[in-house]
Amino acid sequence: MKTFADDIHFVQQLSVNRGEVHTLYINATDNSYQAYKDWGSPMIVTGSFPPDWEITFLSLKQHVLFYNNGTFSNPGTMLIETKNNEYRILFPFGRNGVVIDRQ
Repeated sequence: MKTFADDIHFVQQLSVNRGEVHTLYINATDNSYQAYKDWGSPMIVTGSFPPDWEITFLSLKQHVLFYNNGTFSNPGTMLIETKNNEYRILFPFGRNGVVIDRQ
């Protein structure tokens, strides 16, 4: 979870520093995520979760845009359930970074 949070913060900061929009795509089917500038461009960040973790999108969409002012395109919440824990991940309104709470 720390790596996921660090990757999100990195992409958010990259968007601000470069003045560019970047996209984070979270794939609940294969438990992976990728960040890129434009569709088809090289991946900036790629990562995965263990295959037995379950990802549920509550109000968050699979694609999250990071605007050049540090805000998210569609703030929302997702849930990740592991064998022993449940994590609520919030992409909040405003410039705040992602918030990961263990339930």
